[in-house]
Amino acid sequence: MNQRIRYDGSSADEEQPSKPRPVLISVSQGSSALAESEVSHAHPPIHASDSFDPFGIGELQQQKAVPFIKPPPNVSRLSRPNKILPPKMLIKLTIHEQVSSVAKPGKEREGTSEVTIDGTIYAQVQCSDANRNAPFSLKTGELSSGTLTLYPNQDFSASPTKCDAIEVPKKDVGYVPVAFYTITDEIEHMPVLLERKVTVQEKSVRIAIQVRSKLSNLGKMEDFSIALAIPERVDGSSVEVVRGEGHYDELKRTVIWKLASLNKGESFMVSANANLWTVLGPEEDVQFPVILRCSSSADHISSLDVQVTECAEHPASLTIQKVHSFLLLHRLT
Repeated sequence: MNQRIRYDGSSADEEQPSKPRPVLISVSQGSSALAESEVSHAHPPIHASDSFDPFGIGELQQQKAVPFIKPPPNVSRLSRPNKILPPKMLIKLTIHEQVSSVAKPGKEREGTSEVTIDGTIYAQVQCSDANRNAPFSLKTGELSSGTLTLYPNQDFSASPTKCDAIEVPKKDVGYVPVAFYTITDEIEHMPVLLERKVTVQEKSVRIAIQVRSKLSNLGKMEDFSIALAIPERVDGSSVEVVRGEGHYDELKRTVIWKLASLNKGESFMVSANANLWTVLGPEEDVQFPVILRCSSSADHISSLDVQVTECAEHPASLTIQKVHSFLLLHRLT
């Protein structure tokens, strides 16, 4: 009979031995082969000197476990800091000026005009914020001369005097007037030059008018209208349009010429003839006042520079587009 020693953690004498003790087990001749087979299939111990380890068992036993960092309470692993970006705004400005000017008389002041400008600043706002348009501020630079008064449209501004916080509601999708200004100044070089020449020979009078558009203008001038007033010393029935497509209104005693447009740097001339009732004396003179009206959709007369900035309490990414236009009423007295 073969005997095999086994270490067992249980015993009939004591329930929980502190150390395992050898136990004699009787094994028959037929079961000895099975026991030896079970022992041979057990994993043999791996020594450090044993270099044959095709499955990397020794390396796995020597690797340290990767530490697991537990996330803080009430914080999801997928949560990230949410940084709110400022809204993007496209602000389109149309700055329109209605200009009334009078040419200064005298050769020494030729080309100088006294100018009064009433300006309106229109704005169209497009904002990425679906709920509201962010407020913005309007600022102007200093004029080289003259006086400036700028005030906001109170429908879009909290302040009646300052343009620091202008807000256009979402419902206003088109252009709205957000601010107004007034300028009084003396301007030496107007966008158009108006010249008049009167020739008198006894009772015969010839009036010639020339209009020239400056070469430095940004675009063409449009909707020209020239009105020539006929004084009382002239026989109204003798007035004749000589040059240009004009007509004489005898009731208003006015000759009117019209022209659709004039490119920058170009000029045109109109003229009329008339007869005086009596010959002028040596010290006498006759005046033919002229009024010129025209417009431009690409230029402006004042030197005002309008800037748009974001409000301090309402940051936004601004894109600005500006267009200028004016309507001019110019007089030669």
